[in-house]
Amino acid sequence: MKIISKTYNWITRDKEGFVFLHKEKPVKESGVWCVGDDNGFLLTTDLFITNFPSIQWRDRYATKIIRLKNI
Repeated sequence: MKIISKTYNWITRDKEGFVFLHKEKPVKESGVWCVGDDNGFLLTTDLFITNFPSIQWRDRYATKIIRLKNI
């Protein structure tokens, strides 16, 4: 997770399987997670699409990014 900017605090996956980062806690609406008009930052590389299998569209809530010190 070191490669993810500290600007982003939440991570989600949309209905299509794409992974997004969000600055503020998003809510699920019509096939996407969003905060107001912002749908987040799309992570398009295979590294993010295939990793994070525990993050799913069916999740009730967005996943908080926890950063551990000295790792």
